[in-house]
Amino acid sequence: MTKLFDHLVLDSAPLLNNSLPESLSKNFYTIPEVLEEIRDETSRARLSQLPFKLVTRSPSPQAMAMTSRFARATGDLSVLSATDLKVIALTVTLELESNGNNGKMR
Repeated sequence: MTKLFDHLVLDSAPLLNNSLPESLSKNFYTIPEVLEEIRDETSRARLSQLPFKLVTRSPSPQAMAMTSRFARATGDLSVLSATDLKVIALTVTLELESNGNNGKMR
């Protein structure tokens, strides 16, 4: 049996492409901006009938700062959209909530 992730943060791609990863995680999250990207009627209908609960959250200010600093240091800041940064920062938020800053988050 495959071990499920505790948390999985979704960008718009799996929601738009109907490639839902329901067998991968116990909990699914996204940010409000991702939901705003889903505009076509078919995808909106699919979104309302997901086979799992999709929790909408915003990342913490601490995670946003960490993500922005890291993206700047790696040279990725200029190619990441604000939505991309927030999706990554929500992942950081959930990691910090679950495991604290145990050295993995540099």
